[in-house]
Amino acid sequence: MPVFRWKGYDGKGKQVQGVRDADSPRALRQALRRDGVLLTDVSESQVAVGKSKNRGSDSQLDTVGKGLFVSLLVALRLGFVAEALSEYRRTAKPMEVAVLTRQLGTLLRAGVQLSESLAALIEQAEDPNLKQVLSDVKVQVNEGLPLSAALARHPGCFSELYVNLVTAGETAGNLEAVLLRLSDFLESQSRLRSKVMSALMYPIIMTILSVGILTMLMTTVVPKVTAIFADTGRALPLNTQILIFVSSLMSDYLWLVLLVGIGGFVLFKRWLATPKGRLSWDSFKLRLPVLGGLERKVAVSRFAKTLSTMLASGVQLLRAMEIVKNVLGNAVLTNVIEQARESIREGESIATPLKRSNQFPAIVCHMIAVGERSGQLEQMLENVAEAYDLEVETQLERLTALLSPIMILGMGGAVFFVVTSIMSGWQGYRRRSGSWRQLDLASELGLSQAEVTHSLNRSRVARLIDADKREPMRLALCDFLVHGLQYVFPVEPGGIVRGMPTAHSAPPLSTMIPEQEERYVWPDEQGEVRGQAITPLYPTVPEAARRDPKLYELLALLDALRVGRAREVRMARDELRKRIVESAQ
Repeated sequence: MPVFRWKGYDGKGKQVQGVRDADSPRALRQALRRDGVLLTDVSESQVAVGKSKNRGSDSQLDTVGKGLFVSLLVALRLGFVAEALSEYRRTAKPMEVAVLTRQLGTLLRAGVQLSESLAALIEQAEDPNLKQVLSDVKVQVNEGLPLSAALARHPGCFSELYVNLVTAGETAGNLEAVLLRLSDFLESQSRLRSKVMSALMYPIIMTILSVGILTMLMTTVVPKVTAIFADTGRALPLNTQILIFVSSLMSDYLWLVLLVGIGGFVLFKRWLATPKGRLSWDSFKLRLPVLGGLERKVAVSRFAKTLSTMLASGVQLLRAMEIVKNVLGNAVLTNVIEQARESIREGESIATPLKRSNQFPAIVCHMIAVGERSGQLEQMLENVAEAYDLEVETQLERLTALLSPIMILGMGGAVFFVVTSIMSGWQGYRRRSGSWRQLDLASELGLSQAEVTHSLNRSRVARLIDADKREPMRLALCDFLVHGLQYVFPVEPGGIVRGMPTAHSAPPLSTMIPEQEERYVWPDEQGEVRGQAITPLYPTVPEAARRDPKLYELLALLDALRVGRAREVRMARDELRKRIVESAQ
């Protein structure tokens, strides 16, 4: 039989080595594994293969090479190292652990030996990871290791709470009862976790869908629609401006927005990993209006259920409090339990430090105090857990029913904002472009629809607009304004009044003529400038001018033709030709 030199690590992580005969490296690996040794290197001894000592260095190198090859083959082909290390990373679903715990407790209560019970669980286990974990536990138990110690080798499947309860059951000699009680506890915790996750799943899905839909609208649809607003030449409504800004930001800098979001999330997670950050965040969660109360109730239920189970299983109070603080999921409440544990060590009761912290509901502290005085603490804690489980379930149902209309309203509000913003911009576009309606024109100018209709008909007859009454005849219109307006609508400046500047006292001529001897205004109650009164072409002219700055400039130029001197008239004619005729070419 060949002899092999081997190296490895024992169960305590200490490096060991030796010489042992075996049929093959694989057989050696299996034998050492049963002894708790993790094999890392193996090589065949010169004595075993009958090599001469005088073969030389080449023979020695060949032997070493064979040893390295065998070691590599064992590590890669058989996967022993990866397999052994993965045992400590294997996990199982909480409900699966609860089911096998109940089955194990039932088998032990029926008088089946522990090794046989584990073998039965291995045969019916469907999860490969769980099957491998149970197989390792069975091997360790057969070698004389206590069940709790064997379970402790797999923290991914069996928590510290689980191991401590099994230890208490072994010590007290009622392992089967502890396992059944532990299965009830795991099942209740799993159901509570499922209810919470189910309640959160709907808003999460709705939020993702809403964000996706809005992102698609803002990056694809909205930019195409709002692009036509750029040529209106007028100020858009505030909501339309906001929509265009957000759409441009998401369309042009979506990657930057995502990068900032991811970076913020990473920084938040790093901050949350610090003790100060976790404490601040958990404190903030407890102060939230609705979710804070739910978070506290879930933690209280976990505390009461876990402590009741551990005390009923025979675990010492101080040890139980040390384990309980790790299952609450909230740093603030964890600190409260740690402080309570220190107070209990000094002789205080459980209820006193919990009440002093102001983090646990008064009714919970009162029931714990009653349980301590009556010697029925475990039963009182169980009652607290059941009551708060019911409250959590009820509140989750209410939140689920309330979240549906809230999400619908939120999504509807966002879509409503997009639609109204587009419609506001579209109204302005129609009024500025050729796609206007007589109703729009009447509203802009402060006229009736009959007046607009009559004016368009007269302009068509005079050939100032086309036959469809949609497009102005720009050259003819400019000639009429420049040469005929002052004769059709003559005006004489009146007395000094307060009003709205016009003629060369208003833009654009006011910027070209800095020094003005007289000022002309349209009489207007909202005006802030005093000057000689000029009768406007129509009473509603000041109001229309206030709504449209470009229209205001055109009307002021027309008044410059009516009352201006030669210089002002010449400048007004040039500006009108630029704006009416040359701008369309």
